[in-house]
Amino acid sequence: KVMDLKEITKSYGDNVVYENLNLAIERGEKIGLVGPNGAGKTTLLRAIAGILPIQHGQMAHIIAGERTSLEANELRALVGHMPEQVRWQGPQSVHDALMELAEMRGVEEKRVSGLLQLVGLSERMDGALSGLSQGMRQRLTLAASLLGSPKYLLLDEPLNGLDPVAAAAFVKLLHQLKDKGVSIVISSHQVAGLQEITDRIALMHRGQLLACN
Repeated sequence: KVMDLKEITKSYGDNVVYENLNLAIERGEKIGLVGPNGAGKTTLLRAIAGILPIQHGQMAHIIAGERTSLEANELRALVGHMPEQVRWQGPQSVHDALMELAEMRGVEEKRVSGLLQLVGLSERMDGALSGLSQGMRQRLTLAASLLGSPKYLLLDEPLNGLDPVAAAAFVKLLHQLKDKGVSIVISSHQVAGLQEITDRIALMHRGQLLACN
């Protein structure tokens, strides 16, 4: 299974965010998407996730050599998206907050409990959102992005604000997901530390993918 981005373009009026961009994402692969702020990384992730429309070009699935074009609703079913900042706050419990999102997606409570266990929040499930550390908030956001059992996972600056211990635990989680065949794209503004945890790096600058190896 491969998700293939072919010649995709996104612009707002005269402002071109990215243009004629090509990228193939293999099954169970971890790609580091690196570029300075303003390079177009976040917009690209939102397009792959089916949140923003594709203006030109095509997103497709290639399975056994057969190419199938993917529409926004199909992308949303295949892709889990973890935005950079989710403000988990207030007295609501961790379990109830995730359960609310699960009910919107038609996901059973058993899946919620399993995800909280996977991301290491089982012991905090009855605790208030406001009592979570930054690392725990990131884990909860990851759990939310996994509710639909996605084949592709897009993470926007997931290690921002994490101390080394929390970051290492988060990376270990990503390895577990990769071992289950989930493809992962990790966006970051710096290469340092990303090369060790990804299979290849895609460099993005001013809307162009300069290199991907």
